[in-house]
Amino acid sequence: MFRIWFSSFTRTSMGFSIWFRLSQHKGWAYPITKFMLNRYKRHHGIFIPAKTRIGYGLYIQHCFGLVINPTAVIGNNLHLSQFTNIGANTDRAAMIGDNVYLGPGAIIIDDVEIGTGACVGGGAVVVKDVRQNAVVGGVPARELNTQPHPEYIRHPYREEWL
Repeated sequence: MFRIWFSSFTRTSMGFSIWFRLSQHKGWAYPITKFMLNRYKRHHGIFIPAKTRIGYGLYIQHCFGLVINPTAVIGNNLHLSQFTNIGANTDRAAMIGDNVYLGPGAIIIDDVEIGTGACVGGGAVVVKDVRQNAVVGGVPARELNTQPHPEYIRHPYREEWL
């Protein structure tokens, strides 16, 4: 039982999430948490600054090639895949709603808004706003479907858990 519980802390995505949350609070442990975040950045290719506002339930499927702009605002239950970029050419990055799935290689550019429950397909380049519960894909991203896909969000965080 202990081995199963302890193994969840040795996974890269879980370890990063713990150190990311701890680094957002300034205190005596801040230098340690900053060191650990830089370690994840170097060893696993996770470039998510501590200033980034991310809601609860962040799930990183494969830890490599993740780049998120510090001005991005991300809601609860974001599912990130490998080689995902959320960037900006201006001073503001994307606003991402709750229960969003970003497929492998998805690129979100500039100040766009991704609605709650949206799914961005692998390799999609999002340059325009995405509606709620929409499935988008392609270069540039086009709406493919409007039916929600809650099965893409693994182990979602729920408000009643507070």
